[in-house]
Amino acid sequence: MLVCGRDKDGSIQCVQATYLDSKTADKANVAVKKRTYASPSGASVLLQRQDPGLKNNIINKMTFIAEGVETGLSIKDAVKNGSVVVALGKSNFASIEPQSVGQKIVFCLDNDGIKSFLDNTIHRAAQRLIDFGKEVFIAVPDQINNAKTDYNDVARISGINMVKNCLDSSIPYRMWKNNLETSLKD
Repeated sequence: MLVCGRDKDGSIQCVQATYLDSKTADKANVAVKKRTYASPSGASVLLQRQDPGLKNNIINKMTFIAEGVETGLSIKDAVKNGSVVVALGKSNFASIEPQSVGQKIVFCLDNDGIKSFLDNTIHRAAQRLIDFGKEVFIAVPDQINNAKTDYNDVARISGINMVKNCLDSSIPYRMWKNNLETSLKD
């Protein structure tokens, strides 16, 4: 599977190749399962554009931002109304151009355990978009079998409707942050 990461001007900045097994569509049994050619820093992949009828109505526009391509494809299958963008890594959330996304943004994070919640990259990225007047929401799947879990895992194990339900249950960033701070105190 090949994707082209584009910079803020739409120029191709990098290419990411994920090696898949032709029979199962899972990642291939090779030493390096994913390669990125050139730097993905600041690049993203647009998988789905908002309904064209809403193109000029930025107020109603919603953007779902995923860390990786596989997760982004599962989110794309789950949402019919909204743009889906792949950041090509958590570090790129901070370089998302506020003018290129909708008024409402859902960070669709992988659940890598407690470090997912403590990562300052996400907090800085959310605050940056809020400072630009955007509404930021957070969606994180529950871990499956106490293992790292992303929305692709949820789709494969529980189905695309479960992905949709998780995304529909996203919460505003400030509430997510407050819940996190409260749970860390306990």
